[in-house]
Amino acid sequence: MIRARLLAAGLALATLACAAPAHAEVRAVFVGIDTYKYSAVQEPGDEFSNLQGAVNDAVRMKATLNKAYQYGFEDAPSGTCPPAGVPQQRAITLLNQCATRHAILSAIALQTKAAHAGDTLILYLAGHGGRLLDMDSDQPGSQPSGRNSTFLPYDARNPGDVAQADILDIELGDLIDAALARGIDIVTIEDSCNSGTGTRDLGPDERNRSAPDVRGHHDVQLADRGSLPGPAVVRGRAVALAASEDDEESLEGPYDERNRVGGVFTTALVAAIAQQPGGTFIDLMTAVRNQVTLGGHPDQHPQAEGEMSAGLTPAGLGTPAGTAHVIDATSDGTGLTLPTDGAASGMTAGSQLALYATARAALDPAAMPLATATIRTVQPYRSVLALDAQPARPLPPQLYARETQHVFTRPQIALRLDGRLETLAAAADRARIEKVLSQGGLARIGEPAQVVLAVQPSDGVASLLDRTGGLVAPLGRTTAPDFATRLGAALAKLARVDDLITRPTGRPGTIALCLSQHDIDPADCSPAKQQASTRVTLAPSTPAHLVLVNLDTVPHFLAVLAIGADNSIRVVVPRRGGHDIALAQNNPLAQTIRLGAGGTGCRYLAIASDHPLDTAALVQDGTLPGADPAACGGSVERGASLRATGAADAATPSAAGDFWAMIAVDVRVATTKGQQR
Repeated sequence: MIRARLLAAGLALATLACAAPAHAEVRAVFVGIDTYKYSAVQEPGDEFSNLQGAVNDAVRMKATLNKAYQYGFEDAPSGTCPPAGVPQQRAITLLNQCATRHAILSAIALQTKAAHAGDTLILYLAGHGGRLLDMDSDQPGSQPSGRNSTFLPYDARNPGDVAQADILDIELGDLIDAALARGIDIVTIEDSCNSGTGTRDLGPDERNRSAPDVRGHHDVQLADRGSLPGPAVVRGRAVALAASEDDEESLEGPYDERNRVGGVFTTALVAAIAQQPGGTFIDLMTAVRNQVTLGGHPDQHPQAEGEMSAGLTPAGLGTPAGTAHVIDATSDGTGLTLPTDGAASGMTAGSQLALYATARAALDPAAMPLATATIRTVQPYRSVLALDAQPARPLPPQLYARETQHVFTRPQIALRLDGRLETLAAAADRARIEKVLSQGGLARIGEPAQVVLAVQPSDGVASLLDRTGGLVAPLGRTTAPDFATRLGAALAKLARVDDLITRPTGRPGTIALCLSQHDIDPADCSPAKQQASTRVTLAPSTPAHLVLVNLDTVPHFLAVLAIGADNSIRVVVPRRGGHDIALAQNNPLAQTIRLGAGGTGCRYLAIASDHPLDTAALVQDGTLPGADPAACGGSVERGASLRATGAADAATPSAAGDFWAMIAVDVRVATTKGQQR
């Protein structure tokens, strides 16, 4: 994925810090492998050649990051391998024979141990990639492809080994997850092939970075991972940049007049960083895509996912200036489109957008737009825009949009005013609230109420409550300057959850989702099993097993969202966001989750889509800061849900079933034996 998109209404944008804390430290592991120990002794059909540019890439990437962000990463001593076991340097560089499987995994674990919450760890890998098939000691069904993408260390593919030395993507994922749990931000950059087809024609001076698929056993025990310190209070953020899609080659070739060789992806990325070091990852990857895919290598599609609206800074992974996501917009000279954002990602006709030349500008509330536009028509995965006025200058072909006003065509949330707002003394407060409701179009004062707006007579502090009196969102004093903003933002988050949980289910029998704290046989996750397990009770802080099955005859892109009691929306599948390849019929996807950790909640929504769905467009923070994500049974069940009142969602297109299918599993978290909340 290259684009980040927007579902949320632009009711208000809070300004955040533009960089990581000043005390944050940046660590890194750089890996570049040109020559392989066993490349010349492969059996027929398993051959792979040495490379020419991976070592150059690792050196170039480190130098580029040093120059752009002043990281001060140390140079690796020529011809020697760094000492193992001691984090003497903030950057560990492993080249050729130094980059063994043991050394790479140990270096990542070592840097994770040396880092602290708030630090950033950059992982750069350049070399051959491949795939592992017929795994019998791996997690079955851990990803839609039914196989693991691999990175080949220096000592990979020894013909005499039963267990292959490739590093599996789930192994790297385990190390990344361990770092994220400690509050460490992770930026992963990989310039290698994610497939082993090796069949595409290459230019005369180019070669691919793929090795043939390999079959057989694999030991997935991490080398020298050791015991890492306990989890942090705040989970870290992840960004992953990759040179190609799962079934594509990544190419390398000459990159300068001296015919020095490097990966076409790394060449484009270092150029993008040098040209716009302050850009977001969206900006950087747009430049990379234009240079690679549109600039001469149409069969290679660089990928990106994670916190794409963030960017690197001298202090590490920074945060965007604004809180909104941005939409990728394209101008073809005859009109404007959101090429991958339509009804599936929450777009609605009539919503207004501001247009900018960069994603960074679109995220900055103070930036002036190049133009404004309104969504005219919405299709399943595409929206058409119309300019509100002709701009003074021609617009660039690549644009970024921030939604400034979202039109909710869904039924309005019925809201009851309680407490002193019903008294004549609070007439000014009531008028202010009614103005907010009329402007946002999200709610109305009426019965039967779905939420209650209550104000304490003693201090004028307002809160949104559910129908049983449970706190949904604190709003502060009604006289505060930001009261209208707080109320509008809370109502928008309630409305977005309603938009999801009241959508039509689409084609029946398309997907099945099963959750349990016992092992689940994927063959048992059937429609009948699904119907019997739409409500489950799970123990907190205990691993739970999730199985997702595509029951349709055609492949579907699948995602699972978790909605918390505080109306937060998190991505559970794919594991670290973005989107996976399409899941074939009856090919199960299995994953272990932990209630109470980031990305879990009280209602799990499984979505099957005919098109890759950018799950970032559906994510939002909760309305109750600091709420226990495992405190299920809260407002998402008793509060604003239109489902509770039997109302239909008019915002969902009538053709939703033609491209969208969804099922839900509601979770209760047991607090003690025999007691639930």
